[in-house]
Amino acid sequence: MLVLLGVSVAGGWRFGIEPLKSIVPGLSTMKFNTAVGFVTVGIGLALAGAERRPFRIVGAGAGIFVLMLGAITVLQYLIDADFGIDQLIVHDGGVLSGSGHPGRMSLLTAIGFLLLGSAIVLVAMATRRLEVIVGHSLAMFAGAISILAAAGYAFGAQAFFGIGPYTAIAIHTAAGLLIATAAALMTRARSGWLEPYADSPAALALLVRLLPLALAVPILLGLLIMLGAGLKIYNAPYGFALFIPLTCAAMVIAVLWVAARQRQAEQVQLRYERHLQLVVAELNHRVKNTLSIVQSFAHQSLKNSGSAEEAGKAFEGRLTALASAHAILTRENWDTVNLTDLIADSLDVHNDTGTRIAIDGPEIPVSPKTAITLAMTLHELATNSMKYGALSVPDGYVRVRWRNEDGEFLFEWKDCDGPPTIDPKRNGFGTRMLTRALASELDGTARLDFEPDGLRYLVAARARAEL
Repeated sequence: MLVLLGVSVAGGWRFGIEPLKSIVPGLSTMKFNTAVGFVTVGIGLALAGAERRPFRIVGAGAGIFVLMLGAITVLQYLIDADFGIDQLIVHDGGVLSGSGHPGRMSLLTAIGFLLLGSAIVLVAMATRRLEVIVGHSLAMFAGAISILAAAGYAFGAQAFFGIGPYTAIAIHTAAGLLIATAAALMTRARSGWLEPYADSPAALALLVRLLPLALAVPILLGLLIMLGAGLKIYNAPYGFALFIPLTCAAMVIAVLWVAARQRQAEQVQLRYERHLQLVVAELNHRVKNTLSIVQSFAHQSLKNSGSAEEAGKAFEGRLTALASAHAILTRENWDTVNLTDLIADSLDVHNDTGTRIAIDGPEIPVSPKTAITLAMTLHELATNSMKYGALSVPDGYVRVRWRNEDGEFLFEWKDCDGPPTIDPKRNGFGTRMLTRALASELDGTARLDFEPDGLRYLVAARARAEL
């Protein structure tokens, strides 16, 4: 906005567009050097808040230019000299009220630029919070000048923007200084005066939005009202009378906006708390289920193993499979997981050459509960195949297929090119799990066929869109 303001006024001087030089006929013009200063302030502030140091260095350079522009102009006033900078680029032959020197910005404007330039340099190069705060404080002094001048225009108090000789400030100069002050205070504000609110994102966001409005709305509203009076749309007393109801309306809008933001924050907090309660309840349920599964693993591994070492390996393998299933579900935020991905991830550790396991079937979403049961089933099948089946010999492989067909979901595991299979005389934990767990989960049937060329495991259930 500052860059646009400066470029517009500079264009007014370059092409002789009087309304851009002085918004209200008969009052002060914004000088060309002032316009250049606003362009540089805008660039400096934009770069001073950058994360990368080279950009901040360029921003500090812009601040130094603004500081020197203000300092040289102040020095011209102090020693009553002319260093040739006032009309260096454009000639000022106007007769409107101003500093008393053609092309020279007012003394108050020059002081404002001196302060803003110093603030930009400090904020851009600061490595400590104190340096940022000092920079913001200097910007606030410049803001005091702009508020004083803007209030004078807003309420028709000439003494406010013409305190003494050579102090008249154009309306849009006062507005520009006000905007520059607000922008400076918001540059690296989280490292400076807003740092105490860093632990409260809601309060910080509210301050960042509300404080510039609280600073600018009354003054800018007054400027707009007096602009109408200056353009002879209505007289100054009528404009002053308008200020009170319009300011009240603006404040009401601001209060409603704050209330809406607060309500939104409370609604978000309420939804978060409800979600947290659901998450805790769900987590408690999952932990209980997982502990029950682990307890069953421990019991069955010890019961059905011939030695403590064998029991330990069986228990560890089942825990690893359970952890893998949990990892897959966590990756999907415990939502449905794709059946193909679930099978591939569960069997990846056994597919050492990438050709030992062939997977074929349509994409079907699987619920978390079914996913765990299926992952444990696949672990038992793979473990059995590694010990006795196709995966125990170099040329053996496993074919896993599934499909929804004629209203029925069919799942098949087949060991291929493995050693001959023998129907065991005793059913262990693995066999009982294969024939009961997944079938019960899907409300279907399961069977093991010990065929001469390898084990076949079949599950049949009613076809469904989601397992």
